[in-house]
Amino acid sequence: LDFGRYLPSRGPKGWQLWAGAALTITYGFYQVGRTNKDAVQQKMQERKVRYALVPLLQAEADREYMERELVALMKERE
Repeated sequence: LDFGRYLPSRGPKGWQLWAGAALTITYGFYQVGRTNKDAVQQKMQERKVRYALVPLLQAEADREYMERELVALMKERE
């Protein structure tokens, strides 16, 4: 008797497993690359905002420094 023909199929073939794994890995690398690009873009936008704010922050720091210097000069005069 041929019992093999009565048994169900044992699952996907070897090439199908390899193809599925290759597709899954390729998709994963694609997602990682896209996420990295988005992160770089986000960092660049944050950097541009920071660069735009630096002159304002520096001007404020300079003004505070001048006020402290003026107070120190007034104390020296007394």
